Parts: sequence; structure tokens; C-alpha cells
Amino acid sequence: MDPDFQTTMYEGNKSDSDSSTAPSGLEFVNVDDFAKSRLASEAGSDRNRVTFFGKHETEPQTRDSVREMGRNTKVDPTKAFILSSNVLILLFSLGIITGALNGCFAWLMKLLSHAQALIITSSPLGPLYFMFSTSFLASLSALIIKLGDMKATHGTGMAEVKALLVNDFYVSELSSIASSKIGFIRVTSLILAVGAGLSIGIAAPLVHVALCTAHSFMNRIAIFRDLLHNPDMLKQIMAAAAAVGMSTVFNAPVGGLLFSIEVTSTYYLISNYWRSFMAATTGALMYSVFLAASEGNYRIFEVTTVTNPYQKWEFLTYAFLGLIAGFLALWYLKFHQAYYMAMRKYFLASPVATAALAGAVTAVLIYAVGAHNHSGVSETVLVKDIFNDSHIAEMHDRRGVSPIAGLCASLVVRVALTVIGTTLRVSAGIFLPMFTIGAIGGRLFGQILADIALGVNIYVPGYAMVGAAAFLSGTTHTISAAVIVVEMTGEIDMLLPCLIASVIACGITKSRSLSMFDQGMVNKGLESFELLLNATGGFNFVEDVMDAQVTSVTRACMVSDLFALMQSEDQGVFPIIESHDSCKLVGSLDRRDIYNFLKIHFAKHNLESHVVSSFPQDEAAEQLHQLREKKVAELQSWMKRNNANSVPGSSITRRLFPSAHALQWAHNNDSFSEHSAQTLAEANAAAINDDCSTIMRTMSINPLQGTPLPAFAPPAA
Repeated sequence: MDPDFQTTMYEGNKSDSDSSTAPSGLEFVNVDDFAKSRLASEAGSDRNRVTFFGKHETEPQTRDSVREMGRNTKVDPTKAFILSSNVLILLFSLGIITGALNGCFAWLMKLLSHAQALIITSSPLGPLYFMFSTSFLASLSALIIKLGDMKATHGTGMAEVKALLVNDFYVSELSSIASSKIGFIRVTSLILAVGAGLSIGIAAPLVHVALCTAHSFMNRIAIFRDLLHNPDMLKQIMAAAAAVGMSTVFNAPVGGLLFSIEVTSTYYLISNYWRSFMAATTGALMYSVFLAASEGNYRIFEVTTVTNPYQKWEFLTYAFLGLIAGFLALWYLKFHQAYYMAMRKYFLASPVATAALAGAVTAVLIYAVGAHNHSGVSETVLVKDIFNDSHIAEMHDRRGVSPIAGLCASLVVRVALTVIGTTLRVSAGIFLPMFTIGAIGGRLFGQILADIALGVNIYVPGYAMVGAAAFLSGTTHTISAAVIVVEMTGEIDMLLPCLIASVIACGITKSRSLSMFDQGMVNKGLESFELLLNATGGFNFVEDVMDAQVTSVTRACMVSDLFALMQSEDQGVFPIIESHDSCKLVGSLDRRDIYNFLKIHFAKHNLESHVVSSFPQDEAAEQLHQLREKKVAELQSWMKRNNANSVPGSSITRRLFPSAHALQWAHNNDSFSEHSAQTLAEANAAAINDDCSTIMRTMSINPLQGTPLPAFAPPAA
């Protein structure tokens, strides 16, 4: 840290008379005054915000009393009741509308997929027509995204949802993340891409659409408009909207809510739990009406209920399946990201052409393995088949192909199609493709086990369910996938095996790779603090990155010792210990602090040039620091000439140099006391002692109580 911006803290709170001196030219500020100035600056500015997909805009300060909700102010009970009632009305309406909309979207996707299946069997040239139609629909989906020209419309949409829930945004910035235009573009692209037969999911995009619907309600309906200006309440509403979107896609209110919490939330407010469940249940109920009307049942993947589907010893095989799924998920995550990085320039340069080519390849591979029937060519058709007789996945219509060989071929093709489909610049989810890959792999594992364990009744579809939950958990870092499987199939007895496999698979990948959704955030440049902590490359502890060979000095270290130390060591910070015996850590010195001290000390004897010539690298670093300070000063001067606001949180220097700008504001602000200024002047004009203790008191960072460190033995003077 630069000396100009360091604070003086040592051995608790010292009196003014105990404040030691500092070399001339260095400026310091009292800790208490600096803290008061920071509090004053924060009180005078709005909350820190993050600019997303657009330039930063200053939010108007004139807000009604709703903005004060959630702060340390007295709340009017009447207004609080009205606010709570409006939130409930909004979420109830959102559940009904989202359930109805998702039901309509699912019907359109099913209609297009059924039309594609008819094209294949319509004539001898049906496969060729199918390739053209798939390529056309895929390219049209990419063209809509391109014409929309909004970054928040392609990909899964979960990156935008998570960014909205973990960061703060101005109301004017929300239209770049969740708006009716974004929702319309995303839904249109999604319907075309799914109808084309691309191996993509629908869950995450429709979750984003649910947030777009919620934003449209609050932006267009007067009684909800004030909720946009309450950041805390807005996050709770958006979290509930995410739960509604996930719950209605698979008619799984419990698993959908839990999945949305695991994927999108850094933390979750328990008081919002009931509201989210209410909205999710309402949405799932509405979606069930559409599902029952169109398919005659209430479950997405209806299976034949089996009594006692497994034996006790099979818990070991389920755990082993979870282990395999975890390592396969880890490999898939790395392979998927490597493919995306290799093809990214082509996706950006020619999004429509790459989508058309991907559609043609998809059509060829689907026809090659027979991954279709009279119901359609979508992922949903394939999963229903796997959870029952597996006629499609095992390639029963191909002569001479064994069930295991058919499952292996289907697995390889589905992995290839998923990598191709989910990396295109179209609206595409990843939930259902991961689910399908895991189901095929689980079915393959169960079939092999059934062939080995002759005479033992093995419930093979159960292994498909466990494999689906495990692979999905491994790629998304969630456990709630097990609950979703049970809700979608109705096979409640498979909950424990699914949980066992999901926990193992998620544990394998969670500490070694980012999830699919987090990879999407990185690819879109939406890294959050939590995301960066998870992407440390396997370094999870301080000891993994620390330097164990550290040279330390004692309080009694003299100038001659400092000179020798600088010549023999190149480390940036030197710990200060109490003595050789105790090795108690009492502070630290920055290398630049020592260099400046030596220059000032030798300058008193006209020997400053000797220090400069002895430490050329330190002198070069000091010149760069001075250049940086000059640039900062020029920037601040330019801001003053252009009437820029000097309050931290609203200027460019607040984002580039937060500590420097806050300290400069403290100097210019009236709250910076005259006494502190006088103390600062006295410190700058005082003489300099020759021991390390003085430098530590005047220039060191906060002293610490830590573990003993090996001491540096001072050389002879």
C-alpha cells in the first residue's frame, strides 16, 4: 500500500503526543478521523452499484419513503403492510402468468418437434428435408439473437439471473438485464432452437424470462412501480421469480425452489421462503392444468411405479455410479469450456452460419442413431424413453445392435450434440441436456449390472434416474437435482439413491471446477466475488499460496542493517518481530517504505545518490509510483474542471483508486478536523530517528498478533 494512503495504527490507540514522526513529503491521517470521513462519505452517497451492459448513470436522489424500507429508520406500519400486500399480489400474479406462459411455450416447442418427426418419415427424402429444416430453424434462432443485439439474450440466462441477485443495479440499468424485449427475444429464439432439435434445455432461459416478466409488471403497473426503488425487496422478488420459473418448467415446486436457491443465491433470506414457495406452488399448479390438458397426466416423465425398486446392497452400486458420474461431469466441464474457447471467435464472427452448420450436423447425428419417434426429436422425448423401455436409446430398430452398444452410441452422440448446441449464440439451457446425458449413462451402468448379476432383479430405469441426478448435480453443483427427479417421475422410493449419487458427484466437481452456469458468467464477463473465490485454480487455503521462507527483522534493527537487508533480500514486505526469543509479530514494513527512509536519511549527509545507485530496481519502481501519482493528480484536476462530483462512489477514481479518492475527499471535506491537519504537518516536519521501530510506527500497516516467524539476524555494522 502506498505511504500516502496508509494509516497509523500501532499497539492500540495512541495519544497525539505518542504519534511518531514521518519522513518529509509523506502524508498520514489519523485513523479515527479517516473512519469518520469514510462514514460521512458513504452516508452522503447512494449504495455502491455495478454497471451492467451499459454506461454508468447517476440515480436521482428524490425517492419516496419506500426507499427507506430496510434501513435503520422508523417504518410506518401502514406503509409496511401495503408494501407486503403488493409483494404478495405481485408474486401470486407472477405465478399464474408464468405457469400459463410456460405451458404455452412448451406446447409450441412440442408442436415444432412433432412436425420435425413427421418430416423425417414423410418420404424417402425425409431425412434430407429434416436436415434443411433443422438448419433453417437453428439459423433463424441465431438471427433473432443477432438482430436483437442484446448480450442478455443468448446463452442460458442464468448468468444474468445470478448477476441480478448478487449485485446492486440502478433502476435504469435493469432494462439491460431483464425487460420485456429481452424476454420476447429469448423465448422466440428458444422455441425455434428446441423445435429444430438442438440438444439444449429450456429451464434456465425460462427462469430468466420469469424475471423479465416480474420486471415488466413492476415497470408497467403503478402499484408495483415503487418496488423497483427498494433494492432489498427487489432482490427478494427476483429470487421468488427465479423459483417460479424453475418450478413451472418441470412441474416441481419443491425441487425447483431449492434448485433456484442453490444456483442463484449467495445467501437466502428465510423470511422470503414462504413467498417463494407460494409463488412456485401457484405457478406449478397453473402449469399442471396445461400439462393435464395436453398430455393427460401431471408429470413430465411419467414412469411405472415399482414397489421396492432396489435392494440394500445396491446402495454401494448407486454410490459407485455417483463416483463415475462425478468424474465424467468434471471431464465434461473442462471439455465443454475448451471447445467453447476454441470456437468462440467463429461464434462471434458468424453466429448465424455456425448455427446453421450445427443444425445440419445435429440432424445427421439424430437420424444416424434414430434418436426420434412419432412424438418428436426433442430431449424430452428421449428422456421419457430412457425412463421406460429405452426403445430409442438402445436403438431397437437397428438390427444386430445390442442394448449396451446402442446406449454407448447414444451417449457419445448426445455428448457431442450437447457441446455443439449449448455453445451456440442462441437462447439455450443446459439442464435437460445434462439430465439426458446422465440418464443414458445411468441406464448403461444399470444394463451392465443387470447382465452381470444374473438371477437378480435389477430395476434398470432406476439407475437411469440416479445417473441423471448425479450428472446434473456434478455439472451444476446442486443437490436438489435429486428432488427434481423424484417430482418429475413420481418414483419417491428413488429419492435416497439419487441423493447418495448427487452428493458424491457434486463433491467431486465442486472443488475442482466451476459449474456450467458459472462458466457462462465467466464467458460473459460477469465474474462476482464468490465466483472468483471458487475459481482459485485448486488453491483453497492461505498455505497453498503463501511464501514460507520469509525474512523478518526486529525492532532494534538499525539503518546499516536495513541497507544490508535491502541488498541481500528481494521480498516486498518485511515482518517486524518483538525479539529473537519471542518471535512475536508486531508489524510489517513495505520495501518501498524502507527505500524512501534510506534515501531521506542519506540525503542529510548528501549521499542520496549512493542509495539510488545501490538499488536501481527500487528507484525504477519509485519513478513508476511518482508517475502514477502524477496521473491521478491530473485526473482529479480534470474532474474539478468538469465539475465532477468528488463524493466517493460516483466518480471514476472511486472505481480505480478507492482508498486514494476517499483520503483525498477526507482532506478536502470539512469533517477533516484542524487538529488532524496540524498533527499531519508536525509529522512531516519532524526529525527522523534511526531505528526500525520508528519507521514501523510511522509507516507500517496495522500491527498484528500472529504466529512466530524466523528472525533475520542483523549483520555486523
